Formats: sequence, structure tokens, C-alpha cells
Amino acid sequence: MSEYLFKDTIDTSNFKEYKSLLLSPKSGDKFSIDINIKNGQRYYNVTWGRKWATFRQSFGFGVIKISVAKARVYLKNYYWRKAASDAFGRFCVTQPYYLDETKNYHKDKPKRRRLPKRWREDY
Repeated sequence: MSEYLFKDTIDTSNFKEYKSLLLSPKSGDKFSIDINIKNGQRYYNVTWGRKWATFRQSFGFGVIKISVAKARVYLKNYYWRKAASDAFGRFCVTQPYYLDETKNYHKDKPKRRRLPKRWREDY
């Protein structure tokens, strides 16, 4: 699998490490991302140009060429959707499988229905 993907592979587990790449990509950047664009959730090898961003399927033959402005919107939405999902897991879910560094997060915090107002500050 790794032979088909670029060195920088972005998915749900490591999206926070690539915040600057997702929110403000530069011309010449290359990375792989697991994203849903037009035809379902797939791994794409992304090549970022000056005017166009090319999303080439890692496992297949499809190529999606979209303008840099539209691609920026896709990546920004991807980052903040994943961040909201991660924050919901941290603040709202009281399942025993999610514990923080002190291992007592869920014992003293009640379950929340919504995210706190300033959850974006952590991301």
C-alpha cells in the first residue's frame, strides 16, 4: 500500500500534524489524503499547482482536476470536520475507550450534548 501513496499521508488519525498543509497549501506541495471528492471516500495523491490542484486516485485511474480556490475549500472543510469529530470524542463521549493522559477524564466529567463554545482553540 505504501508504494502507491506519497510520503505525507493524511487521514483521520494524524490530520492535526498537517494543519498548515491542509489550511494553507503552497504551490508544489504533494501529499496523500483520504477524502471524499465527487465519487466517494478514497485515497488521493494530491499535487498542488499554481492554478490547479490535481487529485489522482491512489488505487485506480481516476483524476480530478479542480481550481486551487475550490480545492482549498475542500481541504479546509476536511480539516474542521475531522477536528469537530475529534473534539466531540474528547468532550462529549463518555465511553471507557477514550481516556486522556491522566486516565481519569471520564470519571469526573459528565456527558455533554454539544461541543463547548471555544473548542476550536485547541485545534
